[in-house]
Amino acid sequence: MKFDISVPLYGLSLASFKIFSPDTNRQEALTSIIADRLQNQGRPITATSASDLRDYLVVTSGDATLPVRLDLPWVGRELFEQRKAMIAQHLGQEISDAQAVTVLLIDYVIEHAAVSLVDAIETK
Repeated sequence: MKFDISVPLYGLSLASFKIFSPDTNRQEALTSIIADRLQNQGRPITATSASDLRDYLVVTSGDATLPVRLDLPWVGRELFEQRKAMIAQHLGQEISDAQAVTVLLIDYVIEHAAVSLVDAIETK
């Protein structure tokens, strides 16, 4: 799957890399992060309010000029389409592949931040 992303979405991708790579002890591509999010059985995406997710989509929108390729296996592509439909239903609007990726990355960052906060509180 190929699509173009905006500079702000690229920045979100980089932030996700910084979180994901130390967890896996290797440099990860966007495909690996998205594949991980598709398999996530933890915190549901719908845990974040639709209005907050729409706000994030506005912030990460812009001229989509950076080409990205997600090399998901067939099963991953099916999961992506299912998750994309679930996100679209939660938002109450149709979304592009890039917007679905945005929500998956935002979900990852939010989940990681929540875990980090709980860890910080528990160590005090």
